[in-house]
Amino acid sequence: MFDRIVIPGEMYDDECVSTAQRAVKVSPIIFQPTEQMLSREDACRLLRLDSARPVVYVQLGSGNINDIRILTQRVVDTLNGHFPNVQVVVGESMITRTRFDISGTYLRLRDFPNSIYFNAFDAAVLAAGYNSVYEAVFYRLWTVFFPNSETKTDDQVKRALFAEKNGSAEIMRAFDEDAFTNIMANYLALESSARPDPPFSNGAAQAAELIHRSIC
Repeated sequence: MFDRIVIPGEMYDDECVSTAQRAVKVSPIIFQPTEQMLSREDACRLLRLDSARPVVYVQLGSGNINDIRILTQRVVDTLNGHFPNVQVVVGESMITRTRFDISGTYLRLRDFPNSIYFNAFDAAVLAAGYNSVYEAVFYRLWTVFFPNSETKTDDQVKRALFAEKNGSAEIMRAFDEDAFTNIMANYLALESSARPDPPFSNGAAQAAELIHRSIC
């Protein structure tokens, strides 16, 4: 039925896709162009954060496939306990079926796209979904990834390994307070200029060009 099939690619997958030459794989598609992101000052002002203090963003998925409440609570508790100067922002997915409440000091962010605020964040703790990994790498955000191994068709572990090899992330299969604290302390001590450049370009322009050529 389709004249063109555009597939947002995975950086760990070099397989060619061919469906009567109608399917074309492009680089990962990033929704938010860099030039449309808020500056650190504007993002902190909108979120009511102090731009002079470090900020850590926590978003561990929607919770619709796996229960993320305990892990989110442990992450927030560790950040509050070991890094009292750090401001914690917990992202709540717009598609979550049940809201969860956790204790501690943090700001809840329920918005879309949250990537518009990424310049406000010094580090992040994320699930390893498609958007989370490629946005974090593309926007050069130091990240601890907790891949969800319960997804049936989404290889979050392999995707997170790509980010780790790029040098901008660490993977934790299970929460370990000491290891997590050491990783986060290292990230918060690094200058933003030390973040590695993304190893791919935004596939949105490629996809747009393919669509344009198909209809013109």
